[in-house]
Amino acid sequence: SLRYNIAGTMESFYEQITIDPAEGPVESLRNFTVSFPEYVGEINFLKRVTLTNTTTGTTYHANTIGVNYTALIYLDGEVTEAGEYVLTIPAGTVEFYTIDEEIKELTYHYTIEEQAPSFYEQITIDPAEGEVDLLQHFTVNLPLDVDRIAEGSVATLTNTTSDSVRQASLTAQGSNVHIDFDTEAAEAGRYTLSIPEGTIVIDALGEQVHELTFNYLIPETGMPDFTINPPEGELYMLQYFTIAYGQHVVVDEDVHPVLTNDDSGEEFPCNLLEIGGNAVIYKEYPLSDTGRYTLSVPAKCIMIEATGQTNPEMVFRYAVVEKDVYIPPVIEAQPEGEVRLYQRSGGLVREAEKEDAAEDDEHPYEIVFERQAGVLSIVFGEDNKVYIQRPVSWTYYDGWIEGTLGEDGKTITVPMGQYVAYARSLEMAVQVGIFSYDESLNTYVYNPSVEELTYTINDDGSITQNGTDANTVLGVMNRAFGQNFQYLDYEWLQSGDFASLYTPINEVPETPPAGMETETYYLTTAINDGMQWDPYRKKVNVGFEGDNVWIQGISEYLPNSWIKGVCVGNTVTFANPQLLGTNDIMFYFKCAEFNPLDGSTAQKDMVLTIDEMGTMRTYDYIFITVDKENLEFVNYYQGLTLSQYPDALIHAPQDLPVKEYVFSYVTQYDVNRPKVEDSHTVYVGFNEDVVYIRGLWPGLPNSWVAGRIRDGKIVMPLPEYMGEFYQEYMGTYPIYLGTFDMSNGQVLRELAFDYNEDTGEFSNMLMPLSIGINKTGYLSLQDYSDLVFTPVNSSVRDLKADADGQVEYYDLQGRRLNDISTATGIIIVKNADGSVTKLLKH
Repeated sequence: SLRYNIAGTMESFYEQITIDPAEGPVESLRNFTVSFPEYVGEINFLKRVTLTNTTTGTTYHANTIGVNYTALIYLDGEVTEAGEYVLTIPAGTVEFYTIDEEIKELTYHYTIEEQAPSFYEQITIDPAEGEVDLLQHFTVNLPLDVDRIAEGSVATLTNTTSDSVRQASLTAQGSNVHIDFDTEAAEAGRYTLSIPEGTIVIDALGEQVHELTFNYLIPETGMPDFTINPPEGELYMLQYFTIAYGQHVVVDEDVHPVLTNDDSGEEFPCNLLEIGGNAVIYKEYPLSDTGRYTLSVPAKCIMIEATGQTNPEMVFRYAVVEKDVYIPPVIEAQPEGEVRLYQRSGGLVREAEKEDAAEDDEHPYEIVFERQAGVLSIVFGEDNKVYIQRPVSWTYYDGWIEGTLGEDGKTITVPMGQYVAYARSLEMAVQVGIFSYDESLNTYVYNPSVEELTYTINDDGSITQNGTDANTVLGVMNRAFGQNFQYLDYEWLQSGDFASLYTPINEVPETPPAGMETETYYLTTAINDGMQWDPYRKKVNVGFEGDNVWIQGISEYLPNSWIKGVCVGNTVTFANPQLLGTNDIMFYFKCAEFNPLDGSTAQKDMVLTIDEMGTMRTYDYIFITVDKENLEFVNYYQGLTLSQYPDALIHAPQDLPVKEYVFSYVTQYDVNRPKVEDSHTVYVGFNEDVVYIRGLWPGLPNSWVAGRIRDGKIVMPLPEYMGEFYQEYMGTYPIYLGTFDMSNGQVLRELAFDYNEDTGEFSNMLMPLSIGINKTGYLSLQDYSDLVFTPVNSSVRDLKADADGQVEYYDLQGRRLNDISTATGIIIVKNADGSVTKLLKH
């Protein structure tokens, strides 16, 4: 169904979709443009578009972006391999705000014919083009016999770096042309060997042989000196690094230098670009946490363009230290005390861009007056202290300003000049003050003569702002404490409130008792904002007071808010819903149970189960919403885990002896392709009753997982953390090994393998293994089922079929192998006694 008519049914919608290039024969494939009759809303990047050569089975993954009415699909490189191709756009990849239902899978078919190489594609030369030590003798091999060399013809060898030129005559012998220079060229530089058009004569060709050119590089020995800015040493922030050689460079942008915290080992991948002839390394966000850091630049990712010299591996060391600067006081955390919520009303003034402003208009903004809206929080604390959050509407600065409640309880006095935000990396702050209208400038300017502002608490509990009107407003301005942004100092931030009235809201968020002690827990889950799933990890505070349990920071929108639960036995129940607080609008915490059979959700209280390690977890869906009644979400989590310890990698003993095993399984490499039987090599080590496995998932080949031998089985506690996996364009994902209940998608706590102590083989043919990004729900990158781990117990290099045919050989797909002399990989051997062995043939 459509939200509005697009001149037809969904069938006609699909009939109007076109693709360029059109289906059919093509010479190569790389970029595709899919045109739709509706405006493209979003691209779901978790749905990977694939191009599959159905002749060879090769699959290429594509990137997709939406532009107006089109989806642009592009591969990393040109595909020219002959075969039949299918371009598959999975269901739900392209989303339309105007269409309620998911767009079905789209497929397009192409053919690349086998192209015979042209005459020129068959020409080869010895030495081959590329990097060489010296140049003197060349042999050009052509696909046809050469009849003669045109009289007076010469070949030239030009050093394009120094412009020096050498010449040599050519001789023909059959299909070969020999070029020999009198002396060798050994000076560094880029060289071009040129044979002019018409020099080589082949009568059978029926036309002149075109000019032939071949390119070579004799590299300089060693890399020239360079400078790096900032130089090694102490800094107060790390983000940009510029490596300059004084010559133009070419960089490999697919290489990611790494900035590592020397103490924690935490790694921050950086990008590498060529800007203005320099190699520039940059981190997406500034790093200002104090500590020692190492910047590692891999070898051969920077090249001097003129000479071809490439860098060795480079290491630079830095220390981030506290900078001796003025840091203004900002109250970021919610102060202790009674929290009250108020509905804003009153006047709002702001600068807005003129609708009809010309491009060269010196004054493209105008003053507009509106009504305030939204919600704010006020905390009434001890010692008559009052704190107001986000004191100026139409801003996103969430700091608190402090005032004093009068002895009569009817007046709040707030000093001006308080700060509500500070960016340390920029040395910029946001300050509250009174601003007066300047008619000559047609804007508001800071008025330092007003040093305080008063509010009156009315008999009905509402609060009135005093001393402000359309000419005198409460606003905010930039303050610059460093050298870079002085031109912004005291600049009005284009909005202000006047004649404000705050009306109390009866509903208030939960507030823990004053002085309650808290512990740091690590929250792990997966978050969805309506478009895609992403991992979500953060630190939260957990407090215990009698049977009450408090959690602070469950929402990224209100990190200082609390939810309250009640502990009974090994469960903690959090009532549904709970008001988290306000960030201009009111946010609620809610919980729901998902039914995989019909896709429905039912609201419920959240129940956390506490295990023997003190870890709390739930499989329920957690919603952050602005709708108290319904499950209209801002974002939601697929379960969550609260642990007293961060995720830690499993490490095998340093000297653990390991043996090659064959891990055989059924898997699916693409949602549009059928499941297949496959296998790869893993490494297994036994340390008393603990079993270690390395290389279970090729995406993290050096990660270990472990289980324990118990009652004749190998029992693997799950989920197990395997490390972080970086995927370009998608980000960094924590990876967990788990198994799941296929009826509801919940991750289970352990998986038991049948273990044969005599053969060393262990297996589980009933439950799958999941490589996923969440500890409590099914968000899988790859699944394995029919799990068999078999030790490589023979090289079978010399295996031959039994003369009586009583030993049979099969591949993993169950196909009989009559001749195993050329077979490699895993071979299934069926012995005369009916037993079966899996062997690795090298």
